Amino acid sequence: MSKSIKLKMYNVLDEDNSSYLNFAYNDCCAFFREYGSTDWVPLNLSRTGSATDNIYYIEGANDWNPDTCEVRLKQEITLYNLSELFITEDCPEPLMPIALENDVLGITAVWWSDKSKIRGCQYIDEIRYNDISVSNEKKFILDIKFPVGQLAGQLELFYKLFMKECGEKRSPGIAHSNGVLLGDIGTPLVLQIDGEGAVFPIYTVKIPNENLWWTEISIDDPFEDSFIDGGFAVYLNEAHPDYKELFKRNGAVSALQCEIIACALEELFIYLKNEFSESFDSVDLEDLEKGTIAFAVIYMINTFDIQMDADITSLNKSIRKAVSRMPKEAIKA
Repeated sequence: MSKSIKLKMYNVLDEDNSSYLNFAYNDCCAFFREYGSTDWVPLNLSRTGSATDNIYYIEGANDWNPDTCEVRLKQEITLYNLSELFITEDCPEPLMPIALENDVLGITAVWWSDKSKIRGCQYIDEIRYNDISVSNEKKFILDIKFPVGQLAGQLELFYKLFMKECGEKRSPGIAHSNGVLLGDIGTPLVLQIDGEGAVFPIYTVKIPNENLWWTEISIDDPFEDSFIDGGFAVYLNEAHPDYKELFKRNGAVSALQCEIIACALEELFIYLKNEFSESFDSVDLEDLEKGTIAFAVIYMINTFDIQMDADITSLNKSIRKAVSRMPKEAIKA
């Protein structure tokens, strides 16, 4: 019997050493504002769980609607024993050896909203060995904004260390590439959010000088792959100057957003038609597993009369007619 071996190419924070990096945080603060407004209104958060948990829920927020409002979160965190992250001439064997003295570490927040199926990351700050104070600690501020409709269900945010800049000197066991994740720090921030969220697999990114949107399609088996978490996704680029045109002040779905969804669906249906056309012959919805790509496609064909077997022009028209009839909660970014 073969035995798999997990090779450790470089040092990271793990269960054996992460406890040495002490971590403290102030209570999280949350704010909301209607899209287009300039004023942030505080949200009342209540902390729950044990004393060490970083878990909150929103109470008494009758004027707030996550489907029509932007959200802002702020939290101050403090890291201790920072010098133990760096290998130096004075300390060649620190407790958590993940970087060299001339490297620059970064702190980022990686987040995920379960119902909206949207994820992202937010750069926070950097750690340089020469900047570490005598007290061997440093404070960092998380300040992150979420556009209208991004959050629904539960938000989970993880603080992570990564290699921001590798110095010229390298050493065995130390990451040698910029951007490499080096482990979780502290306790995840969890916030319970109301709202239905998107049921279309839409994700946001922030990449300058790229298109406003694009799709990624890589489907192994449409009858097994998940429609939400599978091989089909639409990416919206926050860095594009037209990104703001996707949203209306009243939270309604914009014409531009509808057109993007229609184009993305057209790409999906054409892909399935070319790669799996015979698989969809005489398939009944009740025979399919809910949540799969095949289930979503057959449901849309039956409900909105999408003409998958028609010519491209007819398919295009039927998809745009279908998108115009879909509830906004299903296609909202």
